[in-house]
This record gives sequence, C-alpha cells and structure tokens, in this order.
Amino acid sequence: MDFIKLSNDPPKGASLSGQLYLNKNEMTPMNIKQYITYVIQDSFRTSVMTTREILTSVAELRYSATESPELIENRVNIMLCEMQLEKCSDTLFGDDIHKGLSGGEKKRVCIAAKLLIDSPILLLDEPTSGLDSSTSFTIIHYLREYARKYNKIILTTIHQPSSNIYNLFDKLIILNQGGLIYQGLSGDEVSKYFSSKGFDMKVNYNPSDSLMRIIEHQNLKNKHYFIDEYKKEKEIEFINEIDNYLEKTQDDNSIPNITNVAIYSNFYTAFRVNFRDYGKTIIRNPQVIRIKIITLLYFAFLCVSIFWRLPDTLEGNRGKLGFLLFFTTSNFNRQVVSVVLVAPMEKKLLIEDVNSNLYGVAPYTIARQIIDTIINLLIVLIYTLLTYFLVGLKETVENYFIFAGVYLSFTFCAMSIGLVISCFIKTTSQGVSAFTITSAILYGFSGIVINPKNIAVWLSWLRFINPIFYCTQASINNEFKDGSPLGVNLYELYKENFDIWHCIVYFVGIGLILRFFVFKGLQLAVQKKI
Repeated sequence: MDFIKLSNDPPKGASLSGQLYLNKNEMTPMNIKQYITYVIQDSFRTSVMTTREILTSVAELRYSATESPELIENRVNIMLCEMQLEKCSDTLFGDDIHKGLSGGEKKRVCIAAKLLIDSPILLLDEPTSGLDSSTSFTIIHYLREYARKYNKIILTTIHQPSSNIYNLFDKLIILNQGGLIYQGLSGDEVSKYFSSKGFDMKVNYNPSDSLMRIIEHQNLKNKHYFIDEYKKEKEIEFINEIDNYLEKTQDDNSIPNITNVAIYSNFYTAFRVNFRDYGKTIIRNPQVIRIKIITLLYFAFLCVSIFWRLPDTLEGNRGKLGFLLFFTTSNFNRQVVSVVLVAPMEKKLLIEDVNSNLYGVAPYTIARQIIDTIINLLIVLIYTLLTYFLVGLKETVENYFIFAGVYLSFTFCAMSIGLVISCFIKTTSQGVSAFTITSAILYGFSGIVINPKNIAVWLSWLRFINPIFYCTQASINNEFKDGSPLGVNLYELYKENFDIWHCIVYFVGIGLILRFFVFKGLQLAVQKKI
C-alpha cells in the first residue's frame, strides 16, 4: 500500500488526535516503534563512515541478541546487493568536507539502513526529494519490489511524482487542505472518481500534475469541495470495506510477530557500537583534530606572549591575576562552543536512531561523553604544560599539579554546561545565542572582573553557583596564598574562605549533576517535548 501526499503542510499550530490500529490491535508508542520504521526526508548518517560500516552498525544493533556475526554480515551483503550499493560499499558517506557518496547513493544507504530493521511497515517522507528522475524511479521501483518480495507495507509521501513513478503505486491517498479527498486504487479508478465530479484528468499528461491542476482550480472556488464530497460518498464506503475485511479475517487478526523487546540492542551492544563508531568519527576527522591542535597552540602562544615571565611584584601579580582570568575564560569558551556547534546534527541522528528502536539514550550518552571527556582533558593538560611555567607562576611541581587539577575538573564542569545548553537548541545560531547570554553572567560574577565584595548583596549570591568564580578562587589560592614580599597579597584581597579541594569537589559534583540533566534532556528531546 502506497501513500501519495499532494498538498501543503497543515497550518502552523494544527494538532492531530485519534487512535492507530494494526488490524484490530491498538498501537501504543512502543508498538509503533516496533512495527513502523520511519525514514525522514533529510535522513543522514555519519559522514566519515563507509556504506558497509553504516549498515553493519545498524545490523549489529538490530540482530546481535539473536544472530551470529556471520549471519549479520550476510544480511549486510544481501542488502548491499539488493540496493545496488556493492560498488560504493567502501566509500565514505561524505559531506561538504569529505568526498563521498552521490545524493542518490546517500538516499539508498539511509533507506537500506531502515530496511535492515525489518519492520512490517516502512514509512518514508519524500524519499525522492533532491534526486534526478532516474534515481527517483530506481528507488521507488526497488521499494515496490521489496514490499512484494518480503510481504511488507510501504507508505511514502511524494509531491508531484513523475508519471513513471506515479504508475508504480498500488493505492493512493490524496490530501488537500489537511483533509482526505481520495483513497483507493490508483490508475483508472482515480480518473473515474474525479470525472464523476466534473473534472476530467488530461490524457497523455502526468497524472499527478493533472490532479494538482484540478485541486488548485477547485480551491479557487471552494477549497473544501473535494473534502466534503469524499465524506459524503467514499468515507463510509471505505470504513465498511475495512470492517468487512477484518470480519473475513477475524481468525487471523493478530499483529505481525516480531521480537517483543523495548529496544533491539542490549546496553553493552549499544555502548560498544556507539563507542566504536564515534571513535572512528574522531580518528577520521583530521580537520577537527587539526583545528583543536591549532587552537591550543594559538592560545598557548598568546598567553606566553602577553604574560611572559611575570615578576613577583605588584604589577607582576596583577598580570598573573589577568592571566588566570584569561586562561579560565578562554578554556571555558572552547569547551562550551565546541559542544554547541556540533550538537544539533548529533542530536538529530540520536533522535532518528532511538525512534527506530535501535538503542536507548543512556549508552549513546555515556559512550560519547567518555571519548569527548578524555580528549578535552588531555588537551587542557597539554595547555597547562605549555603555559604554566613560562608565565611565571609558582615554579614548584606541587603547585603545578594543583593548577592542572583545578583546570581539569573545571573543564569537566564547563563541558557539562555546554552539553546542557545543547539539549535545548535545534540550530547552531540558537546555541551561540544561549552561550552568549550564559557567558556574560558567568564572567560578570567570576570574582576577578570586579571584587564580589563590592557587588550589591541581592546580586552577589550569584557567584556561589558560578563555576568560573570557584575556578578563580582555587587559582588565586594556589598562587597567592603565601603572599608576596614585593606585592599586594591578592589572596587576602579576594579570598572567600574556599579551600582548593572545595572547588574541585564543586566542579566534579556539579559536572555529574549536569550530566544527569543532559541524559534527561536528551530523553525529552527524543520524545519531542523540548
């Protein structure tokens, strides 16, 4: 059964309600995930993974609990053959940076990944958008053959298909103005129905174009005419047809028998696959690694150039204070921005896979955060090594390791803030705006821009929930606690009675709490609640 949508989207703010039944069984949200697989219009996969790797990952997530690696590999090989992807099986998916598959090949890979899930019903939204007519026909023709070969139901929405694609459909559902205007067999039945309303479809003309002209012409007079006519003549007839079918098959009205599990993969498999695939993404993205290294060297060079070997004098200590603020804020900026810039695309892939029942939010979140945390902490550790001693801070091993420990734990907390922001954004511009607002507040109450003791009482309390404030407190404590015979004792000037270990515990504790909120936020994002 195929579905063609020949209408605009429903008006903004419109809502849908009702029940969904498969035979006589009402579908719950979990049932829908198990029995219906949805391919979104702009579906995509990880750009630096090959076609075979993408399909293998999906197959492992779907079948690892029930099949051996050999059977899983065989499934992938069959799908590569059926979707005519053998020649590009070792080609990267690709994006604007990485050369990879063509548009048609990408579309076939995304569809193949969904077909591997093997749901009874496959729903595709605009599978031919952006493709040439030949590639579009190839995809729709294959889907038709797949549905017949494996006894599947495939529904697809297509705006104005070409005549050769139109003729592939078994049944049509035509919508206009958010209402049903035709439902039934394609071909001559469509022509007969609209002819009975006084609108003949043109001969030797693309049927979908002819239908669009009929609908647009009628909309100029009465946009609800066809909707009303269908309700009067066909709606009851169609409902009766369904009831008669169910009565005739009442001994066989069970829903298709598939694995009755909440999620196809267990936690270990989902974690392993996500950890492996994300690791490949990091390794195969030399541009990202290169940018991180260049950024690291740039900030290290800038710090050393500006704050070179500061003396233990009044002016030198003021310079050290400036370095601590610069080091803290630059590190905070890099951690948060690096997260919010890539979050929208990564979250989109997460939502698609979770809604396909491949895995849950927990293994995805843990796998990615472990890799990201290790990489970012390693970068910060190198950053401290390149700057600490050249700036002229206390040249003792103990003080250096305290300094490094403070900034490693602070980095963990900063990353958590970026991850929380990423849960609530859908575009990069939203992320940048959220970061700008957040950073302005955090910098203002950092404890270095202005002494907190000089801020109004009704505002000064904000510093106690500010990680930058705790970072500067710990840094000042480490550098100036013993005072200086040649300068002002900045420790006594800025101290707030927080020991260094208090600040580190704060960073780790708040970071872990925020990571929990990240997990909950991603769950809400998957459920479309935020």
